[in-house]
Amino acid sequence: MFETEESCVRYIAMIRWPKGLKCVKCGGEKAYLTARHLFHCRACGWQQSVTEGTLLHRTRYPLKNWLEVAWHIFEQKHGLSALGAPTRDGLW
Repeated sequence: MFETEESCVRYIAMIRWPKGLKCVKCGGEKAYLTARHLFHCRACGWQQSVTEGTLLHRTRYPLKNWLEVAWHIFEQKHGLSALGAPTRDGLW
């Protein structure tokens, strides 16, 4: 489901703004996704990150990594334990 950074951004946007993105500057409802994964308002040109105002704002790691971590935590019955976590090279 989260094969690309763009698919991750679109998924989080869908969760954050279920009725559609609304520009915080002008209230415009039409925006496009830039190459840097920012929503660019067509009306005023304001750019907004999907992670703005969240714990992930200004993270240096790709959203794909964060969503994978969240999946590992919530996929396990009792949360993530150190014994059940993958190693740095991705092996169990």
